[in-house]
Amino acid sequence: MLDKGEKMSQFKVKLDKMESALGEIDQLMPVLQQVTAGITLVRIQMRMEIRQKERISSRLMMLARELEGEHNRMRQMQETGHSIVELYREKEQWLVDAALEFLKRLGIGNLDGRSGVFDGEGGYGGDQGDLIHNKSGKKTLFFRVGADEELFDFVRQYDAYRDYSDEEIINLYGRINEEGCGYVAFVNTVMTKYEGREDAFMRDFGFPLYDENGEFNFNRLLIDFYAHTDDQYFLNRESGADALVNDKLLSYEGKADEFRERYGVDLYENDGDTWSDEARQAILDEYEGQDTASFESGGMTILSMENRISEYISTKEGVNCENKKVFPERPFSKNEIDGYINKGDVINILAADFNLYREDGQLAQGDVGGHWMSITGTTEDGRYIVSSWGEKYYIDPSELDGNFCFLINEITVNP
Repeated sequence: MLDKGEKMSQFKVKLDKMESALGEIDQLMPVLQQVTAGITLVRIQMRMEIRQKERISSRLMMLARELEGEHNRMRQMQETGHSIVELYREKEQWLVDAALEFLKRLGIGNLDGRSGVFDGEGGYGGDQGDLIHNKSGKKTLFFRVGADEELFDFVRQYDAYRDYSDEEIINLYGRINEEGCGYVAFVNTVMTKYEGREDAFMRDFGFPLYDENGEFNFNRLLIDFYAHTDDQYFLNRESGADALVNDKLLSYEGKADEFRERYGVDLYENDGDTWSDEARQAILDEYEGQDTASFESGGMTILSMENRISEYISTKEGVNCENKKVFPERPFSKNEIDGYINKGDVINILAADFNLYREDGQLAQGDVGGHWMSITGTTEDGRYIVSSWGEKYYIDPSELDGNFCFLINEITVNP
């Protein structure tokens, strides 16, 4: 109960403001509802994305495992492939040699016609005269026609011939024709060992085994061998010093007075036929301290040929050659020749004062001077089948009268 002196508190609801506030609430409600729905949607989407990411992650993990499995299988295949290649490389020489051995047994002691080197197509072995006769062209009044310009360029890649004119190269071809029989004999030897091994030949010699016509590149190999070794004596290699002494003393045959004037010692012993020890020593003293000597000999003896082969092969990456000099008291028999060929060796013969025959027994050339040839087999009656000047000839060993020797090349081509 209020006292008379107290006043009643005034309380009044302001409806207009309340209505305004309620209006704002009404406006916020759908916004809040929309935000709530948005949050719910985002939450749902996030859960879906998480699930999707989990599925993607799981799938990626599966793919990764599958790829890892493929990688391991590929690695196994790679290792197996390398093992196969290595095994093949190790066995390639054996397989080739075994195949050659089988073929040799079909045609005992005979490369003739079985090896592409001596099949008669494109020549029966190399020919030192082919350069001058077929590659030099014909000289007209003002210029040369038909020369193998590409081969000229090949010659000029060697330092000794880099500045040679066409005519100087032609003269070089002429010298090779005159003194190149020993070089060609070894070219034949190399070709028989690389036959069917084009990659190995390119690796070791730097040009193709076969020319653009599919024939053996006899001429390029001949030029390569000649350019590296002609008139050179490699004194630290097999037979180097002996070859130099031998060739220089040979150049003084019939010139004993000239030799004594030059070296101050006698050329011959008292018998007049044997070179003196003093003469040999005088030549060695002349080249003391040198590793390489130059001397124009005009051909190759068995000593200089062995020396030049040894040096030449040493410059090639994937081939080895062992040389065996044989000075027999009598010519090799048919069985001995066949035995060497069946082993895979190549026999070259140096002979003088002998005859070359055709297959029918007719004389092809008589009284041949010192000449190197490749022996490709034997006939039933024991004649030697030989390659000479790119032709097939025959020698009757019974006519060889002491003036002959053999150089047997044992060549191994690395895989």
